[in-house]
Formats: sequence, structure tokens, C-alpha cells
Amino acid sequence: MTVAPPHSAAEAGPGPSAGASPPEDPALRLRRAAEDMDWVMRFPLATAPGLVFVGARSTPARLVEGADPALSGSHAGGAETQAAAFAACLGEASEFLSQFERPGDLLPPDHGLEVVESGLDWTPPTPDHVRALRLHDGAEVAVSADRCLRRTGRGAAAEPPVRLGLGCAAGRTEAEARLRAVLELVERDAAALWWRGGAPPRPLDPCDPALAPAFARIAGWRGEETGRAMIFADLTTDLGVPVAAVLALDPDPEAASPALTVGVAARPAMSEAVLSAAREAIQGELALTLLAERLAHHGEGVLTEGDRALLARAELDPARDPRLAPRGRPRRRPAAEADAMQGKDEQILHLMVEQMAARQHHVVCVTLTRDRPGLPVVWAMAPTLQPDPSALETPRLRAAVSRHAAIPGGLRPPREPSLW
Repeated sequence: MTVAPPHSAAEAGPGPSAGASPPEDPALRLRRAAEDMDWVMRFPLATAPGLVFVGARSTPARLVEGADPALSGSHAGGAETQAAAFAACLGEASEFLSQFERPGDLLPPDHGLEVVESGLDWTPPTPDHVRALRLHDGAEVAVSADRCLRRTGRGAAAEPPVRLGLGCAAGRTEAEARLRAVLELVERDAAALWWRGGAPPRPLDPCDPALAPAFARIAGWRGEETGRAMIFADLTTDLGVPVAAVLALDPDPEAASPALTVGVAARPAMSEAVLSAAREAIQGELALTLLAERLAHHGEGVLTEGDRALLARAELDPARDPRLAPRGRPRRRPAAEADAMQGKDEQILHLMVEQMAARQHHVVCVTLTRDRPGLPVVWAMAPTLQPDPSALETPRLRAAVSRHAAIPGGLRPPREPSLW
């Protein structure tokens, strides 16, 4: 089913996009972004009739001179309405397309700005830099172009040790995109400390009145009995930003496979994190369904690295893998937590940045909004947080491994399969 764009109805920040002027109306931005897709379609999912999923494919060479014409991107979004799913899908596509290097992105060699390093044991293959904004003090700084751009010029062969899309987010406004980008850094850091560092997940209190509306909405997405169980966990770290993990699986011990899917999300409130992580876990069920169809028609030769990781995760059993079993007591949350994280995107981001800076985690952002596809997009980096997926380890992850391995019975989790 082809999806039509909804008909209902950014400031320029430091970075390659300064001067870009996409249309101001969010609905018009989405319609124009949709025109840059190869196709946009709706996908049904029997295990979640209360959610709508929209997928799209993009070809960067349609928009970016010098991009590989054989390269394409697959994108998806899920929500309770078609319009919201459409926006989520186009947002993901815009993140991918906006990262491609464009003329004018690079700073001159003698830019004179302080260079913020990646924090990883990695040397960028080119000396190129782009302009960025350090959030805690508002300073203009420079970051490696090889770390934040999909290179099409002389750095086209650059392969950073971190997935380029990590920390890149789209939004209705630049402020919302910036907030989402920073939240993704927090999410991936918490996920790495859990999945790779051995930090035990805590349970979420099923009787918490602040979470009851979220649990009820998720039950509504499922509708009638679907044969899928869900496990909810709290991954919140010392940063204090709520992070949830949701595991969806077939609970039947006689089933051929648990068909496990995992969702992780950081949000200003735990109820929002639970909803977002649950959507991601359910979207994983759609990915498994579509992958099974591809395998049936084309065989294993079509599998990508991401496909193989998805299939490997599906075989994990919470009864045998301690990472998948929340333990301990639910975290006690201050009664004012929900109020503290309410407000406009700028206010929420300011509070988060202050909390992170107090722990010596400093965030830099690059604005990547383009005339096409036109949605506000921001890329963010926090050198002291652990990126995931990444083959390299920060001191923060190594400390977590050492700390949790010292617990009786503690073992370093296996590297594979990855979460993403």
C-alpha cells in the first residue's frame, strides 16, 4: 500500500547547513521530503494491530552529487496513526540523507577553532573539519568531518569505527532535533553499559502510577492475544536521564525460537522511554517477518550484517542470558521527576546538558539541515560516552566491565550479537 503524505499542516545553527532555508510548515517539509524517496509504503503487522508502520527507500545520488549511484537506504517508522508513522519514517530517511557531504560543508584549513576529538582510539583519515556548537558553554568548535559526514569528496573511503548515523536525529524544529540527537547518545551509552558492560537491568514497577498509562497503551497496540510477551527494564545510568529497554518474545518453551526483539530508548520521562522502546521492539517483529519473506524467496545470500545480527538476537533466551532478566528492586524515582523533565525542547535539553556537564560529559552538535530533503537534522557527539555499535571501547565502558565482572558470578558479556 503506497502512503500519501498527510495534508495537515529552523533556526540556522553552526554547521554545514548554515543558510539552508527549508519550508517552515512541518507538513510541507514532510511532503517535500517524501518526493525525494524512491517509494513510501505501509506495512501491516498482525502482532500489533494498534500500530501503523511505514517504510521507505531513498537513493542519495538523487540529491547528492558524487554519491554512489548504487547506494540506497531503507527506512521505517511506527506510530499509532498513519500520519505519525509517516513522519517518523521520513525523519529517519532525512537523517541518513542529510549526513552526506555537500559543497561548502568543510571549514577552511586555517579555521582557528578549537578541535574537539572523538574520544576514541582512532585517527581520522583526512584533516577536514566542520563547524560545531559545544552545548554547555555555547562555544563554536570544530569536529572531524570524517566523524560526522558521509564523505563524497576526498574522504569518501573513510570508515570511522562508529556507525555514522549514531547521534543523528531529525525533528519538527532544530531544537527538537538537537534534543533527540542528545537523547540518542544517552540511549546508546546506557545500552552499551548494559549489553557489553554487564550492568544489570533493573525491573520497572508494574504498579507505578506514572507508568500505568504507558502500559495500557502498549496493551492496546497488541489488541487480542498475539502470543507475544514483553519484559520491561530500566537502564538509567548515572546521567539521570530515563532509559528503558523492552524485550518482546514468544513465551512458549516449545516454540522453535523465542523470536526475541529488543527496543531501547532514552526520553525525558520514563513513561515516554517505555513507549518508544516498546515501539522499537515491536518494529523488530516486523523486521523479522519481512526478513523471513526475503529468505524464503532469495536464500541466505541476501543477508546483510544487520540481518544476521537480527536473527542472532532472535535466538537469545531470557532464561539463559542474564542480560535479559531484570533483577533487583525497581529504582525509586523522585516524585518531581516528571515535572523536572517537562517543558519546551530547549528547556529539557538545557537541564540534560547541565546534568551531563556536571559529570564531565560535554556534548557538541553539528546542524545538518539541508534544502533537500528539508527536515531539521542535527548530529551530536559526547566523546566521553560509549558509542554503540562501535568496535572501540571508551574508558567508561572498560570501567563498567571491570566493575561488574568483580561482582560474584559476573562475566563479561559476549560481543555478539550486537544490539543494532
